[in-house]
Amino acid sequence: MPDKKDLVVLTADKDAHLGIGALLNRQGDLGTRQFTFECVAHPQHDGGVRARAHHFLRPFLRYHEYALVVFDFEGCGQEERLGREDLERRVRDNLAINGWADRCEVVAIEPELESWLWDDSLRVAAAFKWEKRRLKDWLVKRRFLASAASVKPERPKEAFREAMRASKQQMSSSVFQDLAKSANVAGCTDPAFQRFLLTLQAWFPLSGQQ
Repeated sequence: MPDKKDLVVLTADKDAHLGIGALLNRQGDLGTRQFTFECVAHPQHDGGVRARAHHFLRPFLRYHEYALVVFDFEGCGQEERLGREDLERRVRDNLAINGWADRCEVVAIEPELESWLWDDSLRVAAAFKWEKRRLKDWLVKRRFLASAASVKPERPKEAFREAMRASKQQMSSSVFQDLAKSANVAGCTDPAFQRFLLTLQAWFPLSGQQ
C-alpha cells in the first residue's frame, strides 16, 4: 500500500512537472508548513489535463489529501471558446463529482507556465547564457518586450525558446527546474501564481494561521 501524501499535483508535461516540483520544494518561501507531495504529468499535455484530469487522478483519491491541477490556458484546446475561469470551473466540477469535492483546486496559467519564471534578474539571463543587458536589448529588438522597462515578455514561451536557440543551448526541462529553484516567489504578481500560492497556504497553513 502506498504511503499517504498530503498533495498530488497534475501537470501537463516534463517541463511543468520539474518546474512546479521545484517550487513546491521551497515550502519556507511559499509560506506554508511542511507537506508531502507528488507531481505527475499527463501524457496528453495541456489538452489532456483540461479534459481528463478527473479520470487521471482517480487512482490517487485514497492516498492523497488534496489535488491541485495546473495547465497552460494557451494550448489547452478550448481557449478560443471559453474563458480561463470557465475552463477552471469545468475541470474543478469534474474533479468534485469524481471524489475530490472540497479538496481540489484548478489553476490555468494565462498564457503559460513560463510567465511564472521570468523576472528582471541576472539569474534569468544566466539561465539562457546571456548578459542581462544584452538579453534585454535582444528581447526588445525581437519585439518580445515592448521596451527596456518591461519585465516579462507578452509571449513568454516563444521568448524562452527563442532565447535558448539564439544562445545555441539545448532545450532542457532542467532549465525550468533551475529557474523555479530561485524564482522570486514574493515578487511574482501573476494572478494564477497568486491563486496557486494562496491555495497552498490555505491547505497547509503555518502554525497559528489556521
